Amino acid sequence: MYLYIHGFNSDVKCRSFFDLSAILSDVSPLGYDYTKKADFCFAQLCEQMEKHLEINTKKSGHTKDLPSCSIKILGSSLGGFWALHLAKKYNIPCLAFNPVTLAHEQLAPLLGQNQNFYTHEYWDFTKDTLLSYADFILDTNLSPSPHMILGQNDELLDYKIALNYWQNKAISHITDDAHSIMDYSLYKDIMLAL
Repeated sequence: MYLYIHGFNSDVKCRSFFDLSAILSDVSPLGYDYTKKADFCFAQLCEQMEKHLEINTKKSGHTKDLPSCSIKILGSSLGGFWALHLAKKYNIPCLAFNPVTLAHEQLAPLLGQNQNFYTHEYWDFTKDTLLSYADFILDTNLSPSPHMILGQNDELLDYKIALNYWQNKAISHITDDAHSIMDYSLYKDIMLAL
C-alpha cells in the first residue's frame, strides 16, 4: 500500500494522486489542512497514518509495534516534507518528490494571499503559521534511508538545499524535472522497490 501526501495549495484530489494511482495498484491519499499551523497538520497526518497502520496490522498479522513494510509513503513538495516526518516516526519507506526541506525558510515567499490550485479558494498564509514550521526540523537519521527525486529545473525550490541537507543520508535521484512531476512512470521502479 502506498500513501500519498499532496503539497502546499494542493488537495487530496490532485493530479499527482490520480497519476500515481494509474501507475501503482494501491494508493490512498493523506490530506492535511496546510492553512493551519504545522503541529495541527502533523497531528492530522499522524491520525490518518495510525488508521492505515491499524488496518495494515490486521491484514498482515504483524503487531503495531512491528508493522510490516507493506506501507510506503510518497509526498510532493510540502507533502514530501511531511512524508519524511512520518517515515521517521513510523520507520517506513519513503519517496519524496522535490521535498521542502527547511519549511520555515522555504515557504516564506508564499506569505500572504494564496489560492488552492484545485478548489480555487483563497486563504492567507500568515507569519505565525510560517514560524510554526520552525519546530519541525527534519531528522536525517531515517531507517530505511529515504529516496528523493530532485529536479534540477525546479522553479520553486533549489534542489541543492535538499541534496546538501540529506547528503549521505538519503538516496537522491537528480533529474531534469521542474517542481511539478509530469511523468511519474519514470519513477515506477523506484516506487516498487521501496
